[in-house]
Amino acid sequence: MMNIKQAADLLEKEGIAVEAGAQSIHVIPKHQSFHLTRVSQTESKVQFIGENNQEVFETTELQDWVAYSAMFDFVYLLSLLEETINRYVKTNPLMRLTEKEIAAFITA
Repeated sequence: MMNIKQAADLLEKEGIAVEAGAQSIHVIPKHQSFHLTRVSQTESKVQFIGENNQEVFETTELQDWVAYSAMFDFVYLLSLLEETINRYVKTNPLMRLTEKEIAAFITA
């Protein structure tokens, strides 16, 4: 079985920024990523993290299974949006969406 330091080292080798304590590992969110935060034993919130680790939006407290489903939906929608934008950016380099525009698309 792996200890906390070994797990943190493995995550860092994969390019995931972490802060390891004596008992836990905290993953540092990346720009334009989703983060699942535990609120209680059975509830979580989903956050969309923007530049400088600023929270762009956050869901209300959701039952875990609903939060997991919402996170999957958000990630899927973001990937579709990125794929679509990448097609148009090649022809129009001025087309860039702000994080608030991305959040509006994902939560609509």
